[in-house]
Amino acid sequence: MNAEPKRHDEKLHNLAVDFAISQILQDIENPEVLRIRISGRDGRRVTSAVKYLPQIQKMFSIIIQVDASSCLNIRTIEENIAAHLGFSTWEGCRLLLENTSILIFLDDIHEEIDLYEVGSILLNSKNIQKIVCTTTYEQVYRRMVVDLEIRLEDHLLSWELFYLNAGKIVHSKGFQHTATDVVGKCCGHLLAVVLMARALKMVSGAIIWDSASCILGLSYRVDQMKDRVLCNALTFVLGHLGSAKECVKYSAFHLGREGINKIHLIMEWIGLALVITFDEGEKIVQDLINAFLFEGFQDGCSVRMQDEIREVLVDMFRLEINTHFLLLGGRELSKAPNEEAWKEASEIHLMNNK
Repeated sequence: MNAEPKRHDEKLHNLAVDFAISQILQDIENPEVLRIRISGRDGRRVTSAVKYLPQIQKMFSIIIQVDASSCLNIRTIEENIAAHLGFSTWEGCRLLLENTSILIFLDDIHEEIDLYEVGSILLNSKNIQKIVCTTTYEQVYRRMVVDLEIRLEDHLLSWELFYLNAGKIVHSKGFQHTATDVVGKCCGHLLAVVLMARALKMVSGAIIWDSASCILGLSYRVDQMKDRVLCNALTFVLGHLGSAKECVKYSAFHLGREGINKIHLIMEWIGLALVITFDEGEKIVQDLINAFLFEGFQDGCSVRMQDEIREVLVDMFRLEINTHFLLLGGRELSKAPNEEAWKEASEIHLMNNK
């Protein structure tokens, strides 16, 4: 009776582990990333998988994995590393370590260890040397200064939200990798996770999923937008709203925190020729609720925008007034935009088209 929930829970944990592995592979070659910390219950699964990957095997001359759960101080960790390398003492292996490209996995670090000292001798070498630690202790990941932190529980929460809002398609073989990438590029921003999941729900076109991943990774507005991740998520959502985008634009500028009666809002849209009929306006309202751009209240009679969404939308629309962006990625275009569109745009994005 409980088999299905358990399988579902295990799938989510597997996806979180897969994301952590992908993140390590993405950053391991960065010369500024020397210490990596993985926190959460499946950290050892991550390190055990990473050490056998061809990319890792090629990059490092020596790869060792140390069970640090019984190491109560730095000295015992050093002795364990030496033993794995075939030396009886730490001093005996120092020359080897200083002249070797090495990757050290320290699993289940104890909470009493001052982790900043771990690898202080190693990480001054001209060779590629990295330390990856795993821990389940909150005190440890608060005390350790690292270059990259991967918190599996954070990614698990993101996955749970994404799965709940996007549906079973995230487990489909053809979409799992891209879904992992989309959630990863949300960087733990839960509002962005929900927006992207709602936008991709029931979408079976691989090109649209690829477009979602590309747009989330854009950095062209990083110096102009307070929240790059949410801005990019909203850019993707707006790009697939069609004519409803103008309704969103009007609402972002004119809806207050208190919201508005749904009928009044639709009548305003009709008055501005943003929609033609009341039924069309009512459908758009429901679509925007489903997209998480609107939320209904007062038994569905009124709608409002979350402050965070409205503020970013206002910044985006104001930016469009001053700088024209042409965002046509992931629309399965087979022809280039017309000449007028090219002339008016200061920046054009055409990724993932035919």
